[in-house]
Amino acid sequence: MSTDHPEEPEEPEETLYLRLLRRWIDLAVRRPAIPLSTGAVLTVVLVALSATLTFDVRWTALLPVDLPAVQEFLRIDEQHENPGALIVVVSGAPGRRLEQGVEAAVEALQPALCPADLDSAECKEADRGIRRITAGLSEDFLARHALVLASPDEAQALAWSLADPGPVAQLTAAAQGFGALAELSPQELVDNQDPLAARVEGLRGYLEALQGEGNPTDAARRLHLGSPYMLSRDGGMAMVLITPAVSSTDAEALPLLDRRVEALLAPLPQRFADLSFERTGIVTVMRDEMDSVGGATVALTLGAALAVLLLLAWALRSLGTAMTSLLPILVGGLWALGVFAVVPGQLNMMTAMVLVILIGLGIDFSLHTVGRFDEELREGAGVHAALMTAFGDTGTGVITGAVSTSVAFYALLVADMRGVQEFGFCAGTGVLITLFAAWWLLPALLVRRARTVSDREARRFSFLATIARGSAKARWVVASLFVLVTTAGFVAGLGVEWEYNLMELEPEGLRSIELQNEVVQRYGASTSFSRITAEDPAESADLRERFEQLDVVAAVDDVSLWLSPADLEPQREAIAMLRLASSAEGELDLSGFDGASTALGEALSSASQALQRADLPLLAGRLDQLPDISRPSPERAAELQAASLAVARTLSESDAAVGVEELPVDLLARYRSAESGRYLVQVIPKKDTYDRDALVTFDEQSASVDPRVTGMPQLLLLMNDGTVTEGKKALLLAFLLIVFAVWLHFRRPLVVLLSLLPLLSGYGVTLGLLALTGQKLNFISIIGLPIILGIGIDNGVHFLHRVLEEGPGRLTEATSGVGRAIVLTSLTTMIGFGSLAFYLHRGMASLGLLLVLGVGACLVVTLLLLPALCRLFEAQLFRAPSG
Repeated sequence: MSTDHPEEPEEPEETLYLRLLRRWIDLAVRRPAIPLSTGAVLTVVLVALSATLTFDVRWTALLPVDLPAVQEFLRIDEQHENPGALIVVVSGAPGRRLEQGVEAAVEALQPALCPADLDSAECKEADRGIRRITAGLSEDFLARHALVLASPDEAQALAWSLADPGPVAQLTAAAQGFGALAELSPQELVDNQDPLAARVEGLRGYLEALQGEGNPTDAARRLHLGSPYMLSRDGGMAMVLITPAVSSTDAEALPLLDRRVEALLAPLPQRFADLSFERTGIVTVMRDEMDSVGGATVALTLGAALAVLLLLAWALRSLGTAMTSLLPILVGGLWALGVFAVVPGQLNMMTAMVLVILIGLGIDFSLHTVGRFDEELREGAGVHAALMTAFGDTGTGVITGAVSTSVAFYALLVADMRGVQEFGFCAGTGVLITLFAAWWLLPALLVRRARTVSDREARRFSFLATIARGSAKARWVVASLFVLVTTAGFVAGLGVEWEYNLMELEPEGLRSIELQNEVVQRYGASTSFSRITAEDPAESADLRERFEQLDVVAAVDDVSLWLSPADLEPQREAIAMLRLASSAEGELDLSGFDGASTALGEALSSASQALQRADLPLLAGRLDQLPDISRPSPERAAELQAASLAVARTLSESDAAVGVEELPVDLLARYRSAESGRYLVQVIPKKDTYDRDALVTFDEQSASVDPRVTGMPQLLLLMNDGTVTEGKKALLLAFLLIVFAVWLHFRRPLVVLLSLLPLLSGYGVTLGLLALTGQKLNFISIIGLPIILGIGIDNGVHFLHRVLEEGPGRLTEATSGVGRAIVLTSLTTMIGFGSLAFYLHRGMASLGLLLVLGVGACLVVTLLLLPALCRLFEAQLFRAPSG
């Protein structure tokens, strides 16, 4: 009779990961120099490779290059000049002094002007970053061709105004012109603000000349042809447009150009104490932004790094252990940069922050394994066994958290936005590389530090046990409270808005932005415009006429403005009349001056009232401030009459049509591309297109004329809308991938759900706090959302992994064991990213604030909610699986 002996339970088969890990730890214990030396060699190689990494600071690098609007923008930027990217603004009292300041500014900028025969690279090499300086119109060209460029009515009116060049006739004509303003409707006055401002400026100069001030020749030209300078509606501001010799997307060279322009203009205030010389435009704003960020980056980074090191040294009671924890993560970041030098080959404005992100997330890998290694040593385990427990048990949770975080970033690859795609790839790949670096180096480093670690006990964070016991005891209250808070947070989060205005992300008080706003107010036009090209001047004229009909457009600049109409018969009749009238010298006659001056004064008064009714106080005030009309000396009157006669004769010299070939070379180069032969049309919005409502309206209306129109307004809207839409899609996909990764680790629905709660509840609390504090999301701060995903899931996975490992009835011990690492990883991340909140750049500061709120919320949820739920579902968590 045989006796059956009960079979011994079989040991579970060791997984491939554990077998490989055991061999690696065997090597690290016996010969730690091998992992460390190979790691050092790999670091040297990848650091050398990272030296080839370029930084593409163009904001267009964030956009998908296959979109027609982006392709058209890049094509126009490459083939056409871009005036106005940098603007010099001269401000002061209206008059000749202001014009002299403009002329001085143009002269001062000449050393930076690049000859036309040098390409962009040669201009940069020669430190001559200006291709063209545009201070206004060519007076000589305008004086010779104004009549053949004008409409029939304009030509007739100009000829009649100069038929009698005497001062009395000039004042009478001005009285008739300004008196007619009272008959216009308020809307007609509003629509004609710019020509009205030019007429007021011309009359001001002529009246001053009557009193003996100023140059009579200039006064006569300004009265009839207008000022050649780009004056504001109030006459107290003039613009000088700088056309860079480099691409408008070259964010490396453009700030250097702005610095050069600033230096060249610096001496002028000593000569013109009554004038100001300032800069604005996208180039100056870009430089101010880089200065505000770059100046603080080193100090804040070093301060945050020191604070993190001191925190870890205090918590671990060992500076050496703190440095041991940080070193593999720093090395992993360097390895990642070396890989990025190959793919994608460069960093952009979003991926530039990836190193900080990797360090902030990677410290989780070290602290959990180092903390567990520390615990095992103090409980009497040998170095080899402690390493196996730290990397084999706790390490599996670390790997799951890292993979979950990585797939959250990889989910961003579904976005169409190039910047979002590259950020997702770099962050996801970087997390895995950093994890690999930690697993490669940490075992050998911990072997070296084993003696020091075993002699010094880390701080226990005993408050964690107290929190766990209290939360478990009041589990129903805690669970109910978090359900309410989380729900309220998500509901409130629906009201969190998106910040479309990039200027609201810049540092407060930047003069370049304040000045930009002043330009919009005083000129009635935006400094950011859109562009489109035409095949020939006829198409260019057609586009201009259609764009001018839009109520959102302030002006349209194109080559047809400088070309004669097809039918010149009316203009030639006006020229013939003016030629006859100016053929002989007329005698000076001032007998009717008093009557003309009285009539002009009455006309100006009625015009001022009409402008006030049209809600145009700026123009009305300029009329009220015109010089008194007084009888001039015979000598001055004769000079003014001769000057007006000279203008009339110049205007009537030629009645030949002006075609493309008759345009001055510099003027034609503003419009026609030497490469493609196409003509540039620039559409200038009335309102500041950084505002979302104005931006959307302008985009819709301009696209109705031609969908090819592109520029800063269109691309900014595309970037913001694309980031919002694709960000939501990517975050949803990231969450689903995280759920799948956590399921592969736990394979139990309840455990998976509980491990996801710090992420879900933390997100709800974060959104609620954003709504409560009135914060908006933007294309910079949105980078923080996938980071919060990674932190939240890491906390949940580590906590549940340790609770299951400790077994039933040991919730307090599990919380104390894993809680310290969770607290330290959260605090170090909050310190690192929280340093961004001290940036003057409000976009960067918003990212720092979001991460502090998000990581802090996930920490609080993990420490308060999970102990309560683990006690609430303790029976289900530790129920033996059926079968």
